[in-house]
Amino acid sequence: MGQPNGQLQHGPLGVLADGAAHPARGWRCGRDGGAWPSRLVWSNLYKFAPEKGWNPSEAVAALQRARCRELLLHEIATFRPRRLVLATGMNWARPFLDAPCFAGDRRPGTKPVEAGGRLVLDGETVGRFVVASHPMGKKEDHWTQAVREGLGN
Repeated sequence: MGQPNGQLQHGPLGVLADGAAHPARGWRCGRDGGAWPSRLVWSNLYKFAPEKGWNPSEAVAALQRARCRELLLHEIATFRPRRLVLATGMNWARPFLDAPCFAGDRRPGTKPVEAGGRLVLDGETVGRFVVASHPMGKKEDHWTQAVREGLGN
């Protein structure tokens, strides 16, 4: 969750779960209005990581990358998100972004939002995406505001 000093300590779920400045604050989420957590889909780019935590090594990531990419595309097609946040930074997101559903229209390089664009399925724009630096240790208000702006909110 967001910490009193305004820094994130536990990753992107902390941003979304915090009632103060999460990116979903103020978004209308269908009939349930403020019940945005019931409308949130959470996924990891890489499905296998060390048992003790943290990220998979490059060798482990490389072994699973092709299947993880297929699974991400299936998740996007299934859930058709209006907003997609890759809270990983470009280093982790880059191998996934050449899929046809990612139509980039934002130049990379501006942190915390490093890239973004339209989500396209079957030739139709269904939403927007951003690639943002990992939020852990970042100023919560700044990170969430940049993500919201990157998504057009």
